[in-house]
Amino acid sequence: MKRNPGQVTGLASPFLESMRIEKITRYVKGGDILDFGCGNGKFSELISFDTYSGVDVNSKVIDYAKKRYSGIHNVRFYSITEFESQSKQYDCIILTAVIEHLKEPLILLKILKNKLRGNGKIIITSPTHLGNGLLRYGAKIGLFSSSAFEEHIHIFSKQDFLTIAQELNLKICKYETFEFGLNQLVVLSHAQ
Repeated sequence: MKRNPGQVTGLASPFLESMRIEKITRYVKGGDILDFGCGNGKFSELISFDTYSGVDVNSKVIDYAKKRYSGIHNVRFYSITEFESQSKQYDCIILTAVIEHLKEPLILLKILKNKLRGNGKIIITSPTHLGNGLLRYGAKIGLFSSSAFEEHIHIFSKQDFLTIAQELNLKICKYETFEFGLNQLVVLSHAQ
């Protein structure tokens, strides 16, 4: 069976991805959406928006998404280079299973904060330390995507996210673990 670029692999990975998607869609309420680390653009089918912008470092994934969603009004996909020249502001910025892959997550979050409207929010999902340990084992036996696990650079705790929020002068308006404590959701907004 031919896989699409950005398709999740591993026996249980699609199920875990669907749980992350379900968790995030609760907090996206329309407006201008930025999906940073958008993969093949699946969120553009699942959330309401005025505009949807997807960004990914994988050029094959972006090319695929541009073709697949070319006929949908107000949906755009950008490579990192294309995105850097954009000056648009967003109501909601989504980072689904992205932040743990970044060498300098704080630098990216500072850039994204500058693209966030005053009443906007940044929604992050990331594995917990417990979840990362299970991913390590599950990747070895093919239950989870080994390539995704191998690319994990940082695993964050709730305290790490509190520190990040303080550093960005944002507040955590929602923090919760899900998937039996294996994953975490963080919703950041401007400190009021």
